[in-house]
Amino acid sequence: MVTTRDIIIGAAAVAAVSSVGYLIWFDQKRQRDPKFRKQLKAQARKAREEKNLAENRARIAREREESRASMGDSIDTNGPIPEDPEARQEYFMKLLQYGESLAARGPQAYPLAAAAFFKAIQAYHDPMNLLMVLQQSLPGEIMQLIMELYAADLKRHQKEYFEHFPPAEQNVKMVPVATSATKKRRALIVTKDIKAGEEIFHEDAVVSVPISWSDKTVCAYCISPIAPSSGDAEKLHCEKCKVEHYCSAKCQSLADDEYHSVLCVSNEASKALADYCAVKGTAVPLLVARFLMKMVKEENKKKAGKTTGAAKYSEWDHLERLFDLPRKVTESVIAEAAGEVQLLRAAIAPSVPGFEEFLTVDRYTSIKGKFLYNIFGIPSSTSEVGVPQAAPSHDTPRGPPSPVALAHYRTSPMIAHNCTPSAAVTHKGDSASVVASRDLAMGEEVTIDWADVSGMDTAARRKVLKERFAFFCRCETCAPIEEA
Repeated sequence: MVTTRDIIIGAAAVAAVSSVGYLIWFDQKRQRDPKFRKQLKAQARKAREEKNLAENRARIAREREESRASMGDSIDTNGPIPEDPEARQEYFMKLLQYGESLAARGPQAYPLAAAAFFKAIQAYHDPMNLLMVLQQSLPGEIMQLIMELYAADLKRHQKEYFEHFPPAEQNVKMVPVATSATKKRRALIVTKDIKAGEEIFHEDAVVSVPISWSDKTVCAYCISPIAPSSGDAEKLHCEKCKVEHYCSAKCQSLADDEYHSVLCVSNEASKALADYCAVKGTAVPLLVARFLMKMVKEENKKKAGKTTGAAKYSEWDHLERLFDLPRKVTESVIAEAAGEVQLLRAAIAPSVPGFEEFLTVDRYTSIKGKFLYNIFGIPSSTSEVGVPQAAPSHDTPRGPPSPVALAHYRTSPMIAHNCTPSAAVTHKGDSASVVASRDLAMGEEVTIDWADVSGMDTAARRKVLKERFAFFCRCETCAPIEEA
């Protein structure tokens, strides 16, 4: 009679034979296949990094608990930071005093002191400034622990990004998709069934700018059309420069609050920047300028305690997740960036202390590269606006070949290109709406046409995409044609 023990022994024998066969295959594959060896090394490196991160977290947590056990813990350094400005300030002061008292007790209390100081940095309105102050006054051992906490928190923050973004109400999420045995890419998929013609999601631009800074046919702030017959173009404009025109008093007020009070071309340095862009045939430096000014204004409001319910991720976090435009860093590219940095500094630095040190050539090149690869062109909205202006040849935004404005978004740049797209982007002013081109089942990828290549043959499509976005299209429509 066959017993359970016999079955287990038999199964174990089969498993052992299978394991030996797998080990032989694995060893042969490892010796003969360079790509397989490269994949193994990458997996091993990732495993080591994750192990080191986990060990560091465990060590810091263990040391912190040991400190608590011996010293006591009167403040919860793991709790949420209060949103109310007064409560936040009080919480910050308690953390700072608590950290100082623990630091005075010696090395045994350093882990808990570091946790208190790190939480205080997170609660403070100007964390980098506080970090520099603490660096001058705290023992090196505590600063090392604080930096380890920073590194662990940053990795966690980055790893969790796509768990929180895009927001659920946009009906999409980012998932990894394998493109080969060793490569993956990110894909934006729908989280529910969507009918053809139905809006998948919409979003307002983070920042936008007209192609021509003196254009009276579109609102300088929201890019909505201004009908010449309405008279609004003459009524709502900046009294100083008489150049920026708006569709409403609200847009005029928002523009002045976010950027125009500094970037108004009545200012000689700002006009020099605008004139440079006109001569070079590019609106991207102006878009970067508006983006930076918007970030400065938001940071100032945050410091003044005028914001509540702060978002988990900042505009910098969103920008960081986008791909850069692959460009060779030549002397001419560096010289061009350096010249644009000087113009931006001259226009903004007099009104923003520390801006000159903040905007380095490297940082500007990074921001500009993100914009060049990810911005969208906004087409003329209505026939009332008149003939749309041609886009400057230097700018290659996604979308129509003749936009009237450029815009930067958070979610839309994550949509991959496809020559037979599943969706299309439409605009109302600088608000973008992504609409399904066909029925989409939950889990299907959202794709758009980055360059309006419909009607072209495969070779022409690939040429346009290669020139504008530096990639060789291998979508389903182009796949039958092999790369030469």
